Amino acid sequence: MLDISDLKQKEVTELRALAERFNINGRGRIKKEELVFAILKAQAEKKLVELTSYVTTLCANYKCYGEFLPRRPRS
Repeated sequence: MLDISDLKQKEVTELRALAERFNINGRGRIKKEELVFAILKAQAEKKLVELTSYVTTLCANYKCYGEFLPRRPRS
């Protein structure tokens, strides 16, 4: 996962290639700064999908039904 400083150091052609991997529309017309933020957003969205999938699988396996932490025992 690339951070903002890594992306800002890249040439526009490199950013456009990354944008293509993330299926960012209009990548040929977008300015460098906008490409950087579009790539950051796409990376974050991809990570969110991965985490959501993981949590869904985890919950299905442990039958947590939306409860991510066990309830505290009553004292």
